[in-house]
Amino acid sequence: MNRREFILGGSSAVGAMTLAGGCSTLAGGSGADGEGVRFLAFADIHYASSGFWPHRDWAWLDRVLTRAVDAKCDFVMDVGDMTFGPRTQDECDYVRHYNAFKPVKTYHTYGNHEYENATPEKLAEVYEMPKNYYSFDCKGFRFIVLDPHYHLVNGRYELFHRRCSYPGEKRQRSLGPVQLAWLRETILGSPHPCVIFSHESFERTADFVDESAEVRALFAEANAACPGKVRLCVNGHDHVDNFRILDGVAYLDLNSASYAIWSDHKGYPEDFRKQCGSARCILTWNDPISAVITMTPGGRLKIDGMKSSFYLGVTPEMAGWKRDGAGRAFTPDVQSVDLTMNY
Repeated sequence: MNRREFILGGSSAVGAMTLAGGCSTLAGGSGADGEGVRFLAFADIHYASSGFWPHRDWAWLDRVLTRAVDAKCDFVMDVGDMTFGPRTQDECDYVRHYNAFKPVKTYHTYGNHEYENATPEKLAEVYEMPKNYYSFDCKGFRFIVLDPHYHLVNGRYELFHRRCSYPGEKRQRSLGPVQLAWLRETILGSPHPCVIFSHESFERTADFVDESAEVRALFAEANAACPGKVRLCVNGHDHVDNFRILDGVAYLDLNSASYAIWSDHKGYPEDFRKQCGSARCILTWNDPISAVITMTPGGRLKIDGMKSSFYLGVTPEMAGWKRDGAGRAFTPDVQSVDLTMNY
């Protein structure tokens, strides 16, 4: 089964499983903890061929993929903002290079910057995404990929088109009622525990999805009826590292694979500022960071993070940065976690 068929299969199975959402399989059924699933997640790699942004070589992405192979992952998930479009042939080829990776299956989540310079139709072609939101099942878990990049236009919810925000709507990030209804069916109808990917957060108090309260209520409803039905949410977008358990659901605010972005500073030397136009407002890392996540039916959640260091030794203190809008620190790492939830 090729990549396109696998995604379609995962999406189209929802209707057939609507009546199969029992609890017997969620914690292993027989009582023994199963083998589980392992995947690598990365976010906000922000590839661009222009030179304005750092890490415009393909080797940065290949190091992420190599880690997934070395960790024997079942798949890799891009949690959004792989490119700014894509705008050029080189950027299209970069995405297709990821799509064509043979040793491990690869998947995408759309980020806000994906829509900045491309139509939804162009993205579907390059990213090989027959649906902008979808689900698939792997080793006893259901993985749900969402797209909160709709906005309300003349009473209708439409996807962003060739931009990442609209005048007066810079903070509007919506699933829309159709996707929200689909999410409900996909979770409640699942015979497996669920993992949610979304570029923007359902947990944060800043830069969150419009329907965050409704989505968290849905998670609570699903878990009340069937403990352990929704176990983990992974988002990118905010370029910081944070892990939190809220109402029995684990939330990973996944750091950027490439850099933090905040206010203007003059911490970098002049030669780097001339070479990289974004150097005035970013702090970049020496390694592409990611998370290898292992989950078992019995409730274990293990996140193998990564520690890097700040490029040229320029730290947030040197840049005059404190914390982001949610009070989270700028660090060049993804933390590691190893816990077992009692469902």
